[in-house]
Amino acid sequence: MKKLYVLATPIGNFLDLSEHARDVLSNVEAVLAEDTRVAAKLLFKLNIKKPIFSCHKFNETKVSESLNEVFEKYSSVALVSDAGTPAISDPGAIIVEKAQQLNIRIEAVPGASAVVTALSLSGINKTEFAFLGFFPRGKKEQENLCDEIAKNFITTFVLYESPLRIINTLEIIKSKITNINKVCVFNDLTKEYERHYIGSIDKVLEELKNNENANLGEYVFVLDLVKQVKTKSITMSLESLIVDFIIKNNSTIKDAIKGLSSLGYNKNDLYKASLNLKNFNIK
Repeated sequence: MKKLYVLATPIGNFLDLSEHARDVLSNVEAVLAEDTRVAAKLLFKLNIKKPIFSCHKFNETKVSESLNEVFEKYSSVALVSDAGTPAISDPGAIIVEKAQQLNIRIEAVPGASAVVTALSLSGINKTEFAFLGFFPRGKKEQENLCDEIAKNFITTFVLYESPLRIINTLEIIKSKITNINKVCVFNDLTKEYERHYIGSIDKVLEELKNNENANLGEYVFVLDLVKQVKTKSITMSLESLIVDFIIKNNSTIKDAIKGLSSLGYNKNDLYKASLNLKNFNIK
């Protein structure tokens, strides 16, 4: 039976590689890797020799188009990214979908997750959270994401960021989102020099700026927001708006229709509403 294994690799500490993953890598016939050099190092540590083929974000579609040919030669293939689980902010989803279409059996080999690890270290007691992947690069996309975060009913968010952008990203978030309760920034999770920055966004930014090595390693950060209570908006009828205008401006119905239409209200709808008011002798 043809099998594709979606195999999670360690996010930092080699010892986190599961026995299940070791067994699969020992027995598959080939490996599809985000970076063949990284995969080669992993297999070397395990004393395993397998054919390794490149499958990164720039060639994944092309590789998927020839996936049937790959499985004609190899009956079992492991799909790996540089760290963590393929298809989670990494290449892999296109390959998995193509394998589904080809009726190839797909099995997961789970492992360490930066998202779950960061949440477990955050001390944030929430049953709901959203993983948003890497913080976007474009200014418009950044603004849109911050708006979505600020108004979302979920209040806990996990994101990835590069070491060269983490401070700038937090500065952007600080300027766009006003209801931040707590920020948890984690650097090089599970590695020897793992570092945590936890507290208010001002405190975290200060600590990052004071650390001369803050531009090294990979970052995962968790935003915890204060839930905003939305008040119900009161929608006034056109009749009420006309009466309100008359009282505030000591005017007639005619003046009210003219004034409200200049504010964008439909003149015909205002006229119909005024006829209703005349039944109450309002002129």
